[in-house]
Amino acid sequence: MGKKISSVLLTVLMIGASSASANEFAPADSLRAADYGFSSPVEMQGYFDIADVEINEVPTALSSTQLEAAGVRLGGASANEGTIFDALTDLIVNLDDPKAWATLGNRFWKLIANNQPVVNVRTQTVTVVPQALAQNWMAMENWKGPYSRSYTVSAKNLYGITVISHTYTVAFNYGGQVQGQGAFLANATIIPTAVDVAWGFTLNSDVQVGQPINTGSAASPTPGVDLTVQWEMKSILKVIQGRDQFFVRGDGSSHHTTLN
Repeated sequence: MGKKISSVLLTVLMIGASSASANEFAPADSLRAADYGFSSPVEMQGYFDIADVEINEVPTALSSTQLEAAGVRLGGASANEGTIFDALTDLIVNLDDPKAWATLGNRFWKLIANNQPVVNVRTQTVTVVPQALAQNWMAMENWKGPYSRSYTVSAKNLYGITVISHTYTVAFNYGGQVQGQGAFLANATIIPTAVDVAWGFTLNSDVQVGQPINTGSAASPTPGVDLTVQWEMKSILKVIQGRDQFFVRGDGSSHHTTLN
């Protein structure tokens, strides 16, 4: 079952309270029903008023080939013994200390801008590895994945019509080790997979990346990081904002929370 978000909690009205009439949102001459093709203000409000927002996990919406094209590597990789790690042994210290980790990639990027997926998603990934291996992290041992899950955020108007639907996929590689230690994180991303927006509505969304923390132990450091999707749905009558947070870990697990 999907998570239903109360429009009362999330609604940010342009003018007035959530029970306000159409005439309270803008001057009457700018919101005449006939100008928008409606027979009455009530009919217009029934169309433009966002009543319910739901978030549902759906079957993974991207194939392995599509994930790889988006920058998430398939399968694992192992370093050859006696190569990079021999040269860096003295540099790889405090493996369990997040201050000694490198977080590679952007901390913020746009997913959807004015109903359109933002291009160049391949470059929008986050990798957390030891600082000493920041330039050679792909040579780390035992990378696994990709882990992937897809979710759809959908909104209905007062007539029960779905007016906005936004599907995105959370994906990442995990399990990277240094000489058998740790479970590091690579290529963590959120990919805009499908967008469907009805006439008169606007969708924008972006991703914010949190500060990595060690969810493991000193002997087996396991980075965890928040990826938060912030979305905004708009019509001439209403603005609704919400957040979906995904805490992803280097051991391949994740936790999804909807934030009001």
